[in-house]
Amino acid sequence: MRRTRCQIDRCSLVSEPIGDIPDKFPGYNFQAVELKQTKELFPAYKEIHAEVQQQNLKRTRQILG
Repeated sequence: MRRTRCQIDRCSLVSEPIGDIPDKFPGYNFQAVELKQTKELFPAYKEIHAEVQQQNLKRTRQILG
């Protein structure tokens, strides 16, 4: 896929697609496992207890349906 470096208000989504949008988001279990990798990628997240992250993930999934 081709990427551009133009400003967001000047990019055309028609000529520069952002990529495929999945039909179905990954399930809770998959996302919960990925929380560990999130802590590695974003060190500030290490300060957030795993249980809090899991509760927020559940809450977000309920809101998004």
